[in-house]
Amino acid sequence: RGNYDVTLPARMPDELGQLGDNLVAMARQIKLSLMRERQANQARYELITAVSHDLRTPLTSVLGYLQLIDEDRYRDEVELRYYVDMAYEKAKQLKRLIDQLFEFTRTSHGGIVLRPVPINPAELLEQVAEEFVPALREAGMEYRLRLPDERVTLYADPDLLVRVLENLISNAIRYGREGKVVELELEARPAERAVLMRVANRGNPIPVHQLERIFDSFYRGEGSRSGRTGGAGLGLAIVKNIVTLHGGTVRAISETERTVFEVRLPLGTPPGTASGPGGSALSPGAAGRTG
Repeated sequence: RGNYDVTLPARMPDELGQLGDNLVAMARQIKLSLMRERQANQARYELITAVSHDLRTPLTSVLGYLQLIDEDRYRDEVELRYYVDMAYEKAKQLKRLIDQLFEFTRTSHGGIVLRPVPINPAELLEQVAEEFVPALREAGMEYRLRLPDERVTLYADPDLLVRVLENLISNAIRYGREGKVVELELEARPAERAVLMRVANRGNPIPVHQLERIFDSFYRGEGSRSGRTGGAGLGLAIVKNIVTLHGGTVRAISETERTVFEVRLPLGTPPGTASGPGGSALSPGAAGRTG
């Protein structure tokens, strides 16, 4: 395999010295390539392990309930119906996992093309929030909306931006039930040519050591594999991929009383897309309010 950490002593600026410099540079490049290959192999191994675990769990349940039905191991039609319903729910969970894995792959490897149009992020945020009212009520929660006074126009792919908000709000409901509220905020920063969208919950805070990894694929915090909160660990990774495609950033902030997920998007046209009319747009007229 060779030892690529060995370097040659400095030589005079002649042909042999140049050859030595070239050999040192080649050794460094080979060492870097080997390190990247090991990291890629480790990432592939972790991906296969995580996918296998997440797919095996609901699949095992489906097969178990179907085996009970196949062997007529039920007392009456009521119990039979229960087994069928449970197998159906687990099959739906399996489909959600596969769909999420497919979406993660598309957003990670250039399978999605941005189609940005001028949108009003305040209207989009409120629309998505209203769609979650039934889920919020079921969880014993409500949402509070805070919008800026000025109207904001953002160039973004509305379908992908909706997906970002859906994942963040779903995450806030899943982990913030104890706080009873999901806080949605939109802030315009024209001087920085940026728009900030925040989704916050008042559940248990995220430990500081988890904040850096929380957007990694298949990463789940401590205790999140319970039946109530255990997901595939891809929702936040998908959020990060979509925001990155828009030229933005996303981060998690663990405050004293709440956990905040903050999406920062640039005003103007996302990178790699055709220029839209105008650039950034802030205009008066949209009344800020808390809903």
